Amino acid sequence: MAGPSKKAKSDIALTPKRKITFIETWKTQFPWVRCVDDIMFCEVCREYPSIADHNSKLYEGVTGSKRIETLQSHESSKYHLLCIKRKEVTEKGTGPMFVALKKQAENMDDQLKPMFNTAFYVAKQKLPFRSFEGLIELQKKNGIKMPTQYRNDKGCKAFVQAIAEVEKDRVSEELKTSRFFALMGDGSTDISVTEQENVYVRYVKDGLPTTEFIDIMAVKSADANGVLAALLEALHHVDLTDGDIKKKIIACTFDGAKGGVIVKLREWLRHVLISIWCAPHKLELSLLGATKATDLIDIVEKGVDPIYRFYYGSGKRRREVNAISAVIDEDPVYFSALGGWRQDSGHTRL
Repeated sequence: MAGPSKKAKSDIALTPKRKITFIETWKTQFPWVRCVDDIMFCEVCREYPSIADHNSKLYEGVTGSKRIETLQSHESSKYHLLCIKRKEVTEKGTGPMFVALKKQAENMDDQLKPMFNTAFYVAKQKLPFRSFEGLIELQKKNGIKMPTQYRNDKGCKAFVQAIAEVEKDRVSEELKTSRFFALMGDGSTDISVTEQENVYVRYVKDGLPTTEFIDIMAVKSADANGVLAALLEALHHVDLTDGDIKKKIIACTFDGAKGGVIVKLREWLRHVLISIWCAPHKLELSLLGATKATDLIDIVEKGVDPIYRFYYGSGKRRREVNAISAVIDEDPVYFSALGGWRQDSGHTRL
């Protein structure tokens, strides 16, 4: 018996394979499967992309023939089972137990708000954290409901740190969205006689100029390079990169000394920078320049400065000076530097 002719074989080869389409009854057996615009996919896996296997055919979507074997294999896959479990847990959250827990959490939030406000008040008024517990007891007597936890100085510290982090994130976001900003710094000395730099930024928010405090940075060295390093580190703390700083900073306010922070900052930026002299610093520099013509200031300073440092560097010795001042009914006067005339209040200094 003769086989099929060459023409018949050619017709068979040219006949396209029948495409297996999606069968609606599969949804009964596999409730997670969907087919939209002739693309078959797993709805649950796409709902949780952080868990799902992105290389899975049913995550990407099957556009060709749809086979039940593909669904059966996907149903037992590891990542699909994890997605199913996550969905089950999420859906359980709509039950009465979940609603009760949610309500309890909301009540806790309402009770924590007065504690946050009190902690903010303590920090704003520069009160010791130990005063937090007494303020909470006062509010309790006034009928304000608050949880029994966090009612000590450690709780106050935790609240203040949380508030600080939120404020830091807010300022960081506003600086990133602003086109430009100006940088301001002011030196200070803490109780341990450590040089510090208070860092501020000024930018435009909603069409109005805004000044925000960034950080207090310990200065490793009190020269221009040390202060500049502290300023840049403070800006890094609000998530600004060196590229962001160079792109956005357009002005600054410092002492204006020759070879000072402004000069160093210009060298680092390598672009035009508007600089404004701090008025008290400008007065100080002017007076220092005027006193260079005489040696009398230097002679007096060399005699007074060692005595000052002997007492000021020790808390015990400072208390002794205060005790003697109380006996003779005189207010103690602290020496800072004979050339340190930065403001009118400096007239009380020796």
